[in-house]
Amino acid sequence: MYPEPNITRPYELLTHVNNNLTDGYFGTIILAGIWLVAMLSMLSKSGDLPKSYAASSFISLILCVLLWSLGIITPPVLMVFLALALGGIVAVWIKS
Repeated sequence: MYPEPNITRPYELLTHVNNNLTDGYFGTIILAGIWLVAMLSMLSKSGDLPKSYAASSFISLILCVLLWSLGIITPPVLMVFLALALGGIVAVWIKS
């Protein structure tokens, strides 16, 4: 059913799951989940929506660049998270 993987390092595990099991959506799902958890946890602590949005978007952008450099995500996903981070910066700037 699935090809027999030859996994000896964490990078090979990530690429196998991303390419063979989820058809390239693994990195996107992981990033969206991290963004959502970070957003909700910061929002529950501070109660400030623009700052929580900006911080969670920045954290996700850092992880997105890392996954992009490993080849786990595609450039359009990187652009979406870059737009989210820029939107967070604008939201904080408008509020202040």
